[in-house]
Amino acid sequence: MSRVGSGLARNLIAHGVESQAALEEVLARAFPWCAGFEDELRQLFAAYVEAKQRQNVLDYDDLLLYWAHMLCEPSIAADMAERFDHVLVDEYQDTNRLQASILLAIKPQGRGLAVVGDDAQSIYSFRAATVRNILDFPGEFSPPARVVTLERNYRSTQPILAASNAVIGLAAERFTKNLWSDRGSDQRPSLVTVRDDADQARYVAARILENREAGTALKMQAVLFRASAHSAALELELTRRNIPFVKFGGLKFLEAAHVKDILAALRFVENPRDRVAGFRVIQLLPGIGPNSGFAMSMAANK
Repeated sequence: MSRVGSGLARNLIAHGVESQAALEEVLARAFPWCAGFEDELRQLFAAYVEAKQRQNVLDYDDLLLYWAHMLCEPSIAADMAERFDHVLVDEYQDTNRLQASILLAIKPQGRGLAVVGDDAQSIYSFRAATVRNILDFPGEFSPPARVVTLERNYRSTQPILAASNAVIGLAAERFTKNLWSDRGSDQRPSLVTVRDDADQARYVAARILENREAGTALKMQAVLFRASAHSAALELELTRRNIPFVKFGGLKFLEAAHVKDILAALRFVENPRDRVAGFRVIQLLPGIGPNSGFAMSMAANK
C-alpha cells in the first residue's frame, strides 16, 4: 500500500462515503489509476475504521454518515425537524448525495426549507459534489419548490456577463437565466491559450508591463487566483523581472499551526484515547520533538 499515498487514501474514503457509492464504482469513475489496488484499499479502509473505533473518535465523513443513519429512525427525524422552523442552505450546487439525504430527511415536505446556489458554478465533483442535487431539488417535493432566479449582477460589467451567458447557454440541462448589469464597458474579456503554467505566468507578467507603459500604475493592477498556492509560478516570474508586488491572502484560520495546536489540546482533554491529538500536543512540550523517543512511541501506537 506504500504506492497509494495517505492523502489519496483519505480522498478515496471521503469520496465513497459522501457519494454513497461502492468502492468499485468510485475507483472506476474518479480514481481509475487505483483500480488495481481494490483489495489493498479494502483492507486499509477496514483498518482505518478499526483504529477510529479503538480510539473512540469520528472524522468529518463519519459525522455526516452517522447523522444520516440517525435520521433513518422516523421518531428521531421527526424530533429533529420540530427543532427548526427554517433550514437555509448556501452553495447547494456543491453538496454531495449524503448531505442532500440529510436535508431531505429533516424537511421531507419542504416546508421552511430554502437552498441557494448556481447550477452553472458546480465545480467540486472531484470532492463527490453533484450538480443533480440542485437541478433535482424543485421536483423533490409536491407541489414542486418555487424557483427564484437572481439575474442582476452588481459586480461584473455587461461584456463579462454576456460571455458568461453564452457559456451557460451551452449546458444541456440548466435553470434558465440571463445575467445582466447596469455597469457598461467598452472592454471585452479575452480567451487566451497558453502551453503551461510557466507560459501563463510569462504572459501575465508581459501584460502587466504593457499596462504600466500605457499609464496604468502597478498598484492599480491585480491578478486574482482561486487559491493562494496557484500564484507560485507568477510570483517567481514577477521576481525574475524585478516587478514589485504585494500578495494578499494565505492560510485559512483553521489551517494555522497555532489554531490546530489549540484544537488538538481541547480534543485530547475531552478524549485521552485520541492518539492523533495527543501526538500533536506532546510535541509542544520543551525538549520533545517529532523524532524524540516518546513522540515516536506514541506515533507507532496510533
